[in-house]
Order: sequence, then structure tokens, then C-alpha cells
Amino acid sequence: MWNTVTHDSIVENIGNSFQIGNTGHSYLISGEISVGKTTLAFDMARMFNCESNDKPCSSCTQCVRIDRNVHSDVRYLVPNSSTDFIGINHVKELKSEVYLKPYEGKNRIIIIDQIHRLTKEASNSLLKILEEPPENVIFILLTNKFKSVLPTIVSRCRIFQLKPTSRDVISLHVTNNFSINNEMVKEISAISEGRLGWAIKASNDFQIVENLKKEIIEINDIFNSGIDEKFKYIDNLASEFSSDRNSLPMKLQLWIDFLRDLIFYKSGFKERLKFSIMQKNYQIIDSQISYSEIVKLIVNLDSIIQYFDNNINPKLLLERFVLDLPEIRKSFNGI
Repeated sequence: MWNTVTHDSIVENIGNSFQIGNTGHSYLISGEISVGKTTLAFDMARMFNCESNDKPCSSCTQCVRIDRNVHSDVRYLVPNSSTDFIGINHVKELKSEVYLKPYEGKNRIIIIDQIHRLTKEASNSLLKILEEPPENVIFILLTNKFKSVLPTIVSRCRIFQLKPTSRDVISLHVTNNFSINNEMVKEISAISEGRLGWAIKASNDFQIVENLKKEIIEINDIFNSGIDEKFKYIDNLASEFSSDRNSLPMKLQLWIDFLRDLIFYKSGFKERLKFSIMQKNYQIIDSQISYSEIVKLIVNLDSIIQYFDNNINPKLLLERFVLDLPEIRKSFNGI
């Protein structure tokens, strides 16, 4: 039984290839955050080690141990929490493992999340393993930034691109699996943007949605504020970034979501709004900013986010961004 849902054609492709003995040594799964990459990777790990005829079965010893994250032949590697990179020492540790025979399963599975966060040294070291892969070792590499993955690594992998699903599919899944009211279902479906993994997390913890709503309100307030408040906000963002490198890209993505909503509102596509609760706010801003100004702001934010990968201090870039924000004559808090 596959835990992966909404990616049926990819699941069928992988399953069919496995059944005819056409198994690769390395796979690259790309897609947005919380779209289902990790779930698919562990489904594949179970399939490659499952003891039943119908793989993965979810009930044999191999599948159960993988589900419980206690299988000695399945390794899940993520970036270092302090540096946000996967360094050469991580890959050296892998080298000491991959040339050993599997201990309890048929195959040793190495899942590396955010493969684009490998340092140059680590990438080159991993590439040498992928060029001459050991027997019974399968690499499953995950990324939400496909273009940032070393091309030579990409060329060694079978590639699967996971795409977001529709709001209707998200809504149906949430309705069928969680006891929550219709308004919350609509909100989760809109904010998820087709990412089922995120929708499931939000359905289990409503505070996730409430926190996002608070942040989008704060963005609206800053958008409508004076220059002093804007620079104070940037100081706080820069301070957060120094202690948590993941916090700033997420907040800037929310800024992009806010600006994209403005475009939808201006275009009359109110049904496509991610944060429909902000319509009164968008109405006030609408006449005071042009399409070209919004697009310019989004492009600038995209550029700033890209700079994070180059380890550049973002404060000056953020200050320049807020200076480009239009002066809004009146603010309105509609929540």
C-alpha cells in the first residue's frame, strides 16, 4: 500500500519499472515543499525492501520497521541545523556505509533531503559514488530547487517532478479524513496551493493556519506603514535570520503570496486568492499600485531569496526592497 496520493502516474511508473526489474541506482524527486517528496521516497524504500508480493505492503517486518524509522538499511539525511548545508563529512559517513552489504533488508536506501544544499566538496564526493554505485544501494535525492542541483548529479538520476494538485482534490481529501467545518476546509485548501502534505499538517494543527493569518496581517500592516516602521521590521527579520536561516525565506515567500494575491484581486480572480480574508485590505491597496510595480516587487523578492544560497547578508537587499514599496494613503485591518 502506497502512502503517496495525488501522484498516481508517477507511482505507477515507479511500480511498473520495479516489477520488470528495471530499478535505477539513483532517483531525483523534485517539487515544492510539502508536495509529497518525502512520503514518496519512503514508499520507494518500503517497495525496494518489502517481503510481500504486492509491494509495498505496509505490514511485513521490512515495511513496518521503515515506517517506524528504525530500519538499519534506510538512512535519511538532511542539512545541518546550524549551517543549513550538507557538508563533506556527511558524505564521508555515507561512503563508510554504502560499500557494506545491507544488514537486514534487500537494499540499502539513502534518502538525501534538500540535495541542493550540498556544499561543492560534498557534491563532488557524492558524484563519485553515483558514477560507480555499489550493488544493492539506491539513492533517493529530494529537492524543491531543481535548478540549483549540480547538473552532473542530475544526469546520473531518474527524475520525477511532483506537481501540486487542485484545490478540489485537497478539499475532498481533507473533508474525507478530518472532522473540520467547511470554512476551515476552504481556507486550508486555498492556502495549501495544492500541497497535500501541508494540508494534512494544517488539518491536524489549526494553529498553523492561524499563525499564517497573523503573519499576512503583519505584512499588510508593514505595507501600509511609514518608512521607520518598515526599517524596524527589516532589522527584526535580519536578526531572526542570524539565528534561523530558514525563517527569512519563508517570510519572504509570504510577501510574494501577498503580492500575487494583489494581482489576482486586480485581475478580478477573487476565487484564486490564497488569503481571501484579506479582500478588504486588497481593495484599499488596489488603486494605489500598478501591475508593473507589483511584478517588480515579486522579481526583487525572488532575487533576494536566490541570494540566500550564496550566503550573502540580506539586510541591505531587504532595505532596498522596502524603499521600493509604494506609499499607501490608508490602511484597513479587515480581520
